Amino acid sequence: MLETELAGLMDPRAVAVLEKLEQAGRRAWIVGGAPRDALLGIHPLDYDIATAALPGEGLALFGRQAHASGLAHGTITVVEEGLACEVTTLRMDGSYSDHRRPDAVRFVDDIMADLARRDFTVNAICWSPRDGLVDPWSGICDLAAGRLRAVGDARLRFGEDALRILRGLRFMARFGLEPEAATARAMLEQADLLDMVARERLAVERRGILTAPWRSLAWAAPAVIWRHAWPLLWEMPGVTEATWSHLLPAAVAAEPESSHLALLRSCLGGPGQREAAEALLRDQQLPRALRRRLHEALGALSHWSALLAGKRSVSDAELRLAARELHATKMSPVSQLALGLLQCLEADDPWLPLGEGTGLLEQAVAEDHRVLREGDFVRLQDLAIDGHDLEYLGIGAARRSPLLHRLLAAVIHERVANARTPLLELARCLDAADRGRV
Repeated sequence: MLETELAGLMDPRAVAVLEKLEQAGRRAWIVGGAPRDALLGIHPLDYDIATAALPGEGLALFGRQAHASGLAHGTITVVEEGLACEVTTLRMDGSYSDHRRPDAVRFVDDIMADLARRDFTVNAICWSPRDGLVDPWSGICDLAAGRLRAVGDARLRFGEDALRILRGLRFMARFGLEPEAATARAMLEQADLLDMVARERLAVERRGILTAPWRSLAWAAPAVIWRHAWPLLWEMPGVTEATWSHLLPAAVAAEPESSHLALLRSCLGGPGQREAAEALLRDQQLPRALRRRLHEALGALSHWSALLAGKRSVSDAELRLAARELHATKMSPVSQLALGLLQCLEADDPWLPLGEGTGLLEQAVAEDHRVLREGDFVRLQDLAIDGHDLEYLGIGAARRSPLLHRLLAAVIHERVANARTPLLELARCLDAADRGRV
């Protein structure tokens, strides 16, 4: 029954690649992530095929479908009706002098030897229509038990490729696995090997952890692992293991997108710390659109924390103005994202103090929601005058946009009504004053 269900989740295009290799007399299996995901009831998106065929044989067999993507390690990419499959010759790895990649590989024809070099048991499972499931390291049992276990000697596996330590945290976060004792101990004892890994690769794994459903399991790993997994964070002044323990609750409680901000909040609140937070955000190497959204949310977070930090009380007028300022700008969509993060903090959080308890924060959230719900804010396009009106007043093109933004600020702060006549009068006065300064 298990194998029947698994076979039904496999993409027929990947199976076609595998069967073409078999028909050519070269054994082949779908390995790693695809069988693992299928066993969890997830439709696999990526397919790796291990085969006895040498790279040159694969290139000849698949012709224009094949691309020499990693010949040094025996890998070609075969594109079958739009699906890219990584096809790799069965191999054994040599020594790993850089703790990242094998110095050399030796091609073999034994699937068991190939599976023995892999990182975790849940990734050392393979399947083919001919053999069914092949699981020499009991990865299926580990999946069922929610257990993360290294293949063979955990110290050896992490010593070969240090990035496997962080990959292990990502599998914990993605699938809800917990490391068995020997694997957890080896991850801790060899955490310093992560210093050998390029920061770009560390960022890729961290991004996967931040948005995974069980990320709390990964964040709860010993802080010494995270010290090496996110070196820039620990290079910030004042960041210690105590800092990390305060970051965790908000990072875990926040929505996945907010969790990026939760880990940046330790850098808010003092001179130069906003710049440090921006540096950490860049270090995450996020997609441009998400990076822009989080940049704006960081601005909104600074905006609210500056108003609330250390206060015993804030007037309704101040809260209304703060909410209207945000919703008048491009930070509007992320204001509630920032407030949602602040709600995750404890009242005595030392990294972003919010005064006496959570009462002020609850007031801010309520006012922000009210302003948005009732449309109690004005944006540039809502002003009663526009650039054409300023042009009619004889104001030059270069000065119109800055002047419109000053008029918007005046409306938001209720220094002038959003009506044509008073706005035109204020525009004349501001322009005359600017000309006088020139």
